[in-house]
Amino acid sequence: MDNDQPTAARLSRGKLGRLMAKIGLIGFGGGNALIPVMQKELVDEEKAVTAEEFDEDVVVASITPGALPVEIAGGVGSRLYGAWGMLIGSVGMALPGVLLVLLFLSTLSGLDKAMTRQISFLTLGVSAYIICLLMDYIVTTLRRLPTTAAMIQAWLVIGMVFFLTCGKTLYRFLSVTSPPLFAIATVHVFAVAFFLIFFLHGRLNPWRMSLAAVLSIVYVLAVGKGAFLSVPAWFYVTGGIMFVLSAQGLAGSISRGLSWRQVELKDTKKELVLLMASVIIACLVGLIVSSDTIAYGARGLLSSVMSFGGGDAYLTVADGLFVETALITEDEFYGLVVPIVNLLPGSILCKTLSAIGYFIGYDASGAVLGGLTVAVVGFTMSIAASCGVFSLVRCLYREFQRLEIFQVVRLVIRPIVSGLLLTVALALIYQMRKLGLSEGTAWLPVGLIILLSALNSYLYFFRNLSNLKILCFSVGVAMVVCNSW
Repeated sequence: MDNDQPTAARLSRGKLGRLMAKIGLIGFGGGNALIPVMQKELVDEEKAVTAEEFDEDVVVASITPGALPVEIAGGVGSRLYGAWGMLIGSVGMALPGVLLVLLFLSTLSGLDKAMTRQISFLTLGVSAYIICLLMDYIVTTLRRLPTTAAMIQAWLVIGMVFFLTCGKTLYRFLSVTSPPLFAIATVHVFAVAFFLIFFLHGRLNPWRMSLAAVLSIVYVLAVGKGAFLSVPAWFYVTGGIMFVLSAQGLAGSISRGLSWRQVELKDTKKELVLLMASVIIACLVGLIVSSDTIAYGARGLLSSVMSFGGGDAYLTVADGLFVETALITEDEFYGLVVPIVNLLPGSILCKTLSAIGYFIGYDASGAVLGGLTVAVVGFTMSIAASCGVFSLVRCLYREFQRLEIFQVVRLVIRPIVSGLLLTVALALIYQMRKLGLSEGTAWLPVGLIILLSALNSYLYFFRNLSNLKILCFSVGVAMVVCNSW
């Protein structure tokens, strides 16, 4: 992109919102699955932001709590139109999934089996399309590398990240009941990566490399899902040592590189003020329906800030903050909220928090309108918490990215994300394994999604069909199989 041309000229506000909504509508497979979809639309096709700008937002979103695709969408919107752009982008991304959840909750007492089957096969078609884009992201990452040595290093990073993150899904796929040795969250992957870069950068002597290896292994064992080093002290002690050593390495890079200057918070303040104003307005309206709105909103903010580890982790947090405190009943949460938010596209955080708000409002007023009013509070809280923390962290990240050490970070971002995407692809295929078990057909949906992914890749890489045509083909085939088998 020409740096002299304003980025905002590339994409109007209305088109920004519509584009994010379109991406959010196919948001199956978790936040990481949407990274290549967003890059394809925003970087390759619309030229709204540069690849470097997009990669920066991916890194910041990956190391902060909240809804990852919502944060990235807010970050892109912020680059284009400041605080209002952040709000347009994040709302556009989160709104389709939330609207679908609220539609189901307000019209159905439960999911009809036939409807569930239709949605499941729709998900299969969309997932096969997403897997195709995941492969494109990985291929593009490898093609950008200048040397064979760099490609070998990238493959090592991809393989290691996949090995560390795929354990839970792989064990479930193979019907292994014991806890996996490794199944760590995205934030822990980046924690180890940043530690190794900051601590070892430019000082690769045997002692430092040995210490880095030991600390990294102990940390991974401490945060893994297996029974190894499960005592919390291992995590806190090792994480603390890694943090101190990383800080020392970063301080050394600052002293050898650029002089420190005051962090510029002007744009971040505007974003935070707008987000906070949205929260206040939503809460005031919600109070008309239920006196629990303030307690619900506060816990919603807290749960969003605690939401490291993806959708499954957030459901655990939501159980503790909303079910155990009786803001929503266990039957409502596990009987309706959990099945619906896992079935429909979009951020699990935003969908879950909005659905909980719906039940709080509905129980208090006995009316669908009351439920929808309080649901807006939850939706607003999820956006505000995700984008607020993202805005603060990105502000700090920008101050350091000029340092030479952060150029190394830029080089490993895409291989790390590529490894995470392989885990996402496996998770999408595993979901079809679950569908097969529920249908009594064992591996048929698994075979179908693998076949469709291969056909989509052929159409994408060799026939150069547009994304829309490939998506329509993939969904069409899946629905034909659904209604003829």
